[in-house]
Amino acid sequence: MADKRKKIHHAALKILGEIGINLLHPEVLEIVQQNGIKVAGKKAFFNPSQVMDWVSRAPQEFTLYARNPTYNAFIGGDHMEFAPGYGCAHIIGADGSRRDAVLADYIAFAA
Repeated sequence: MADKRKKIHHAALKILGEIGINLLHPEVLEIVQQNGIKVAGKKAFFNPSQVMDWVSRAPQEFTLYARNPTYNAFIGGDHMEFAPGYGCAHIIGADGSRRDAVLADYIAFAA
C-alpha cells in the first residue's frame, strides 16, 4: 500500500510541476505568484518543495463547522468522518462539451 501511495504522490507532484493548475481568479493568481509560485497566463506551476512546504503547514486536526453545530465534523487524530464527495458541478464530455452535472452523473461516478 505504501508503494501505491508513493506513486500517487509522485504523480501528483509531476502534474503540479509540469502540467500546472488553471487558476481563474486574478486575485488568486496574484497571491500564488507573490508566494513564489511560477505563473504563466492563468496557470500555476508548483515545484515539489513548495508543495511540501505548504503541506507541512496544514494542521494535524481541525473542525469543519456546519450551520447546525450538531453536524460539525472533527477531522484528524483518531477520528474518521464519512461524507459524500458530492460529485462535480459540471461534466466535460469527450468532445470537450460542458454541461451541468445531474444526479445520474454522481451515481455513475460513485459506482
